[in-house]
Amino acid sequence: ICKLVEGLPLGIELAASWVRLLSCSEIATEIERGLELLSTDTKNVPERHRSLKAAFEQSCKLLTDKEQEVLRKLSVFVGGFRREAASEVAGATIPVLASLVDKSLLKVLPNGRYDRHPLLYQFTKEKLANYSDEQSQTYQEYTAFYLELSRQAEARLYSQEKKTWLIRFDEELANVRTILARADSETALDLTVNLTGFWASRGLHREVRDYLTNF
Repeated sequence: ICKLVEGLPLGIELAASWVRLLSCSEIATEIERGLELLSTDTKNVPERHRSLKAAFEQSCKLLTDKEQEVLRKLSVFVGGFRREAASEVAGATIPVLASLVDKSLLKVLPNGRYDRHPLLYQFTKEKLANYSDEQSQTYQEYTAFYLELSRQAEARLYSQEKKTWLIRFDEELANVRTILARADSETALDLTVNLTGFWASRGLHREVRDYLTNF
């Protein structure tokens, strides 16, 4: 439970309130499914502390319209993202990213990638789903970005730059898998073939075979 809420005090407190009804494993399972469990009906606490959704809503209200839009769009990324990806897919400028980091809505990892609290990821993904046109366009940009990145990697995975690009796609594997699960057959085939060198170097033969079999 603590890992799922990343030590967030409010998250731990709200989860603990359910031990009278659920086992810890059941609470953890419910948290993995969504934010609904992390709430309370207690009246003697401020509204913004009665659920994690309320806390996140309050934080979002303090953002500019552009910051809110970028935060929603960034929810398409799985396992973090680099600054150039955030720029291409979500229109995130350096000042916007810096502001979101300063407000603890994003964090910068030691390798320079950006990520966010997993529960905030759930929240912003739900927010994006409320903007169907924006969601559709963002996923198109997301797919296009990684397809182009795979094209850049295709030749380099057999060059002296191989190690650098292998590490790059180790970082991006969750995003690549997400796209392969959503993309049309032509796009998925292009992405898979472009990364043949990556799949082979990482011993993911069975996985790539499964992708190819589905086309």
